[in-house]
Amino acid sequence: MLFKEEDYKNIISKELSDVILRNTEKSDYAEAISLTGISKYTIRDVVYRYNSLTHNNAKGIEAFARIAFRNARKKELQAIHDQEFLKSHMEEMEEEIIYKK
Repeated sequence: MLFKEEDYKNIISKELSDVILRNTEKSDYAEAISLTGISKYTIRDVVYRYNSLTHNNAKGIEAFARIAFRNARKKELQAIHDQEFLKSHMEEMEEEIIYKK
């Protein structure tokens, strides 16, 4: 569970807000809505720290956080792939430079 009892009736942490916002897009709201029935505006207002977390909206925020986690993992895996791809191509370029000398 993402939240503890003392989290309710408070705004979410700045760090949680930043991480969720950094790893979600507008299109992700639709998935969270379909999973929980919590409105886009409720999720948005809690994530942007305009409104407090409640027992009622927490399931929408948790769903959105799970989507953010999944998206962050995808970015991580893509970054690893991209690094390996670039590394191999840079090694090829370095070999070409060496052989041209």
